[in-house]
Amino acid sequence: MKSSLYKLLVIFTAFMSGNALANDWQALLVSDFQDNSSELSVSEAINDKLIDAFTRQQIALVSPSALSLNCELSNCGEESLMSLSTRMLKTHPDINLLVLYKLRQERTGMNDQLVMRLKAVDPVSGVVIFSAGISEEFEKEVSSSAIRDLSEELALTLGERFAATIARSAKRYTYTVSMKEFTPEESRVLSSLLLPSAANISTTLLTEETHNHFLRLLLPTKDISFRVTSPLTPAKFRQQAAGLSQRLGLEANIRFIQQDRLFKLTRTQPAYFWQNLGLWLVFIAIIYLVLLLLLRFWIENNLRRYARENECGRWLTLLDTIQKVPFPFLVSKSWKNKISHFEKRVEQSRMWFDNATNLLQNNEVESANVFVKRALEQNASNISARALENAISEQQSKHQEIKDERELWKELVSSAVSFAKQNNTFLALEKAYTALDLCKSHEKYNRPVIDLQIDSINKLIERISANKSALCEGLVISAKNQQLIINTSSQMHIGRPNKNSALNQDLHLQLPQSNLSRLGQSAAVTRQDAGHFSLVDIGASNGVWLQYKNIETERDYVLKEMNQIHLLPPDDLGTIALQVAYVRGDSCLALCLSQNSMLPRGSNMGAVGFLNPSIYEHTLWYLSREVFILVKREYDCMWYSESQWSQYHNEAISRDEKSLLLPVASLQIDGGVYLDRMGDTPQESFVIKVNGAELKGKVPIMDNVTIQVDDYVATLTLHPVSQSQSSGIGVASQSDKEQFKK
Repeated sequence: MKSSLYKLLVIFTAFMSGNALANDWQALLVSDFQDNSSELSVSEAINDKLIDAFTRQQIALVSPSALSLNCELSNCGEESLMSLSTRMLKTHPDINLLVLYKLRQERTGMNDQLVMRLKAVDPVSGVVIFSAGISEEFEKEVSSSAIRDLSEELALTLGERFAATIARSAKRYTYTVSMKEFTPEESRVLSSLLLPSAANISTTLLTEETHNHFLRLLLPTKDISFRVTSPLTPAKFRQQAAGLSQRLGLEANIRFIQQDRLFKLTRTQPAYFWQNLGLWLVFIAIIYLVLLLLLRFWIENNLRRYARENECGRWLTLLDTIQKVPFPFLVSKSWKNKISHFEKRVEQSRMWFDNATNLLQNNEVESANVFVKRALEQNASNISARALENAISEQQSKHQEIKDERELWKELVSSAVSFAKQNNTFLALEKAYTALDLCKSHEKYNRPVIDLQIDSINKLIERISANKSALCEGLVISAKNQQLIINTSSQMHIGRPNKNSALNQDLHLQLPQSNLSRLGQSAAVTRQDAGHFSLVDIGASNGVWLQYKNIETERDYVLKEMNQIHLLPPDDLGTIALQVAYVRGDSCLALCLSQNSMLPRGSNMGAVGFLNPSIYEHTLWYLSREVFILVKREYDCMWYSESQWSQYHNEAISRDEKSLLLPVASLQIDGGVYLDRMGDTPQESFVIKVNGAELKGKVPIMDNVTIQVDDYVATLTLHPVSQSQSSGIGVASQSDKEQFKK
């Protein structure tokens, strides 16, 4: 094939290099009749004259009748000249020239003239290649026969001149030729034949790209584009390219794009079609074979693993599935010979499992566990046996956990009794409450026994706490950022210290100023049965002022929040001002030192110097029997009375600051002093300690204690009602000890 292509290349090159370009014209001669009154109809004699002139110059003419065209109509009955060219190329692609002629009679002054025009159009591009015209004047009185003779003479003269011009044509045309999807050999041969190295043809290579089709590795094709300057018209060039493709046996599609002057040659059928198909089939077969080998390796590996791990059920399932596939080589015969062995082990495993189930129904857990393990030894993939083993293990673990917690409960109760005997009430209650929490965590299991244990623990807590809470007149809470002096009686006195008074002066409002009346002889705040607090002057030597007004002696004046109290004239230097910081009915009242008060130095009562009351900045004096609540804030802790906390909490909710406040403990001071965790506070969030013991529930306070919450530390100082009552705090009686032992 290659040698024949080279021979054809040599022959065609020699053929193209000769001066034989004229005799390959194939033309269609038609009248350019436009239905104009000035145009004359062309007779057959004129048409014959033109045919004769073209024939002499060896230009072949095709008859319109051969194309089934009616050329007596404009454009031979087609819509336009381009549609006529398109039809002509479809039926007769060898035609490369369309010759149009027109005959007109025009008036020029006194005479008329005949005008005849010829033009040659390229049927591919629609470009006028050649054009010529001739005219001849004649008198108006000339007969029609003379005009006909003149027309024939003009036709012959113009035809010979026009045909000779075409035959001698040396006009050159420039195209861009693009060949795509041809093999390298086809591209080389086709370009050599189509674009020979002749003196009258110049070729410039523009682009050349190679593409591999099969996986971009094999079967290369080339895309080549040339710029060609040739004497061939577009129609003749197209005709030549089509003839070459046909001779080479290539089915090529040839298109001419007028605006780009581009000839685009592409294969009708892709190159290497069958080779590409064959390679893909071979590639797919190789991939399929590799997948089968990988599948065999996976099957062999899993069968070995199942056999090694005693998973007989899975072994049989996998083998049964593979045997259904029509590829017997996927499993070796050695594995097929072991089927009966694995089936026997599966049956034995099923028998052991049934025995374990019967034993478990009779509550023989240990024996059932032994049989389940034997079932799994025979077939580790027995799902039912595996589930039963997990259930038995979980039940045994649960029983062991209950047993351990029972021992822990006994140890906690024993420790609580031991600490109670040692009068260590806080540690005893910590152990007791821990045991109570342990019981409550199992309330849904074995309810009668748990209820009995909870009842016994509650009785133990009652016995430990019995007679341990002190009855006191009040207490003092001291912390780094706060000091609360809480008086639980019905009256709180105000004045300077009085050594001769029977009052517990630590719970009353003492002011170190020598010109004040003594406690019990100055002023007092009293809780009234009418539901309010009042201020009374009980004999102050300097008088008492409420809201800057001097009040009468032995008369009650109702106190309101933000009221100012003075024990000296308000306009005197060094006058101490007290302010009602908070008041709620007759349940709670709090006094604080006013910000504009000036106190004398404690070391020199009569001195002229005074100091700022910063030492009392965080001090509040309470007359209250409410519960006090310890609130954990973002950076510290604060104590509030119950009504104060309710008000402050509502304000925090309105400001959307509720998440920053957490009540952690409550202090009951009416009818005994008790400290307890807040009910809705999670114990895991922080630890509250009382004298080193963790606070887990309600504990009695019988003496001075230290409360610690994380970094916060506060000291509670109790002031008992009488010494005789406080001396017996924390001592357990003999009957209590006997009860603890029971």
